[in-house]
Amino acid sequence: MNYQEALEWLYSTQLFGIKLGLDGPRKLLREFLAFPTHRTQVIHVAGTNGKGSTCAMIDSLGRSLALRTGLFTSPHLVDYRERIRVSGGEITEERTAQLLSELKDLVSDWDHHPTFFELTLALAMRHFRESNCELIILETGMGGRLDATTVVPADVCVLTPIALDHTKWLGLTITEIAQEKAPPLPSTENPSSPRPKLRKLRSKSNGSRTKRVRRSLSSPNPYSATTLLSLVNISDLMRDLPVRQLVRQVTI
Repeated sequence: MNYQEALEWLYSTQLFGIKLGLDGPRKLLREFLAFPTHRTQVIHVAGTNGKGSTCAMIDSLGRSLALRTGLFTSPHLVDYRERIRVSGGEITEERTAQLLSELKDLVSDWDHHPTFFELTLALAMRHFRESNCELIILETGMGGRLDATTVVPADVCVLTPIALDHTKWLGLTITEIAQEKAPPLPSTENPSSPRPKLRKLRSKSNGSRTKRVRRSLSSPNPYSATTLLSLVNISDLMRDLPVRQLVRQVTI
């Protein structure tokens, strides 16, 4: 398939709707060889408000330390490839078409067809693995406990502020939604990718107050290092990661 044909096939899978559960995406990532290696660190971001900006900020911090980062976010604004970036660069059309063609062949005879989001996650994780990413930042699609991203073993989980959303699937109260969105425990389904003990972090919101990166960083990237940060406690987030050296440049 060329790029346009690949996207048409992928978007046709939206007919399968939303499937909350982990067995399907776990099988997909395993058979598509898309789980990260043990050398790769993963940050998993869940919550209602600010997930995308939190992911972008973490990605910018990682790249400023010369780490090769993989960033998975959704939805996209203009181009599908915005969802999958390596060190700030979008996945190419050729690579997208190649991997989607492989996915189509892989799942063609499966009884339970993967969803659009599950296929996109598999595409991203395989691309990150083959791009030798050192740090992967994953934004949950919906929820957290049963979101497809949960099957990826995480070193750090971040929970941004919770509000009412997707009540049809997640619950009718803040408490119910928070229980669904709370960062998941690390997966043990991939013994080849051991993870250190998970640290759960709750990002902090200070109303109109903001947290600002003190000075710009020299590494060129599409996310300004002077982005206003109102959601995440950087010091806690980075304490157990190589990017902790950058904490000195951040004021809380």
